[in-house]
Amino acid sequence: MIQLPKYKKELRQAIIDEVNSCKDVVALRVIYNIANLFRRIYGTNEEFATTSESERERYYIIHSILGTNDMKLLKCINAFANSYLFKSKMRKEKSKNAS
Repeated sequence: MIQLPKYKKELRQAIIDEVNSCKDVVALRVIYNIANLFRRIYGTNEEFATTSESERERYYIIHSILGTNDMKLLKCINAFANSYLFKSKMRKEKSKNAS
């Protein structure tokens, strides 16, 4: 596990350094979306009020996954998600072809 900086200023700088070193646009979009969601969840009451129920659920899921070190659990979650997404894609293609 990576040793995180102890103080907020150092942690902010470490986050900035990581983002600046990332060159992949898709990864940057994911990082932005997660940062934006977490900022609004942990922000002021007014910011929190801008989050929808589905955004709060997404936050709890992301937070739970990032907070676990149980690789067996993470592999199970990954397998389930991949299977679900594959079946969902197949259903969409099937309904598209039926039209």
